[in-house]
Amino acid sequence: DARCAIWLKVVPEEAPVEPGMTFSDLARDFLFTGGTIRNVALRAAFAAATDGKVITMKMLRDCALREKNLHEETTIGFAQSA
Repeated sequence: DARCAIWLKVVPEEAPVEPGMTFSDLARDFLFTGGTIRNVALRAAFAAATDGKVITMKMLRDCALREKNLHEETTIGFAQSA
């Protein structure tokens, strides 16, 4: 529920989104923090704006997968294995 609320906050009602879009599936499928959810929403918004289109669920999922891959590939400082 908290993640779904974050999705709703970072993608405001006035944003151009496809009709009937809900965020509960994204919230369940991607266990992101609020900052990561914001990054995904911004990527999708820029993609939609570049193409002159609306934000779609496919765009959000594609951006979420890209963000997930970035997090899986990144290790920092003390988190690196020996």
